[in-house]
Amino acid sequence: MDEITFTCTKAELLKKLKRIRSFIQPKSEKARKVTTLEIRIQPSFVSFNIPGASEKLECTTKGWASFTLSLEYFYQILMDHSSVEFSPVFNNGEMRVGGLITTGIGFKIQGTHPENKATLDLPLNYTDIDVLKLRRKTKDAHLEIVNAKRLIDAAELKLTTKIEEAYKALKFYGVTREELKQLAEQHIGQIPLHNIPEN
Repeated sequence: MDEITFTCTKAELLKKLKRIRSFIQPKSEKARKVTTLEIRIQPSFVSFNIPGASEKLECTTKGWASFTLSLEYFYQILMDHSSVEFSPVFNNGEMRVGGLITTGIGFKIQGTHPENKATLDLPLNYTDIDVLKLRRKTKDAHLEIVNAKRLIDAAELKLTTKIEEAYKALKFYGVTREELKQLAEQHIGQIPLHNIPEN
């Protein structure tokens, strides 16, 4: 694959990324770490996308492709970048920024044509319920393509923890885990809940 790149000022890009980070739910360091950023490079602009939010930045670009990687890792690279101008180069699964070359550090840099890139159907201010509904209405293969599985797994783990907390508080009144699971499924939309112990 030929080199793909975009060039903008650090200040402009930082403003866009800070806005994107503000939409992550829940607002925690852990949630930010598991969020995948999609960078779509197209003629004359680049867009930055996470499930439920997108920012577009007009800038100088070369090539046409889409890449996914960790939002927090990309944000940290930008924060550590000392130049006024920011110009990452994507080539053969690597991203180069100045002298820094990143590849295979706990994230994937995947390149695809933007028009062929699958996206998630999430509202702007999505909640855990919106994320959990993705499991029911989206095929597993599609979830892998958009790197949404970690987001869903985190929401399911949070729900499992809440059900367990409710069970501990209510078990003395005869409430079972199964009843709590069924109640949650009714409200979420009959989503099969995984990793919740039986009574």
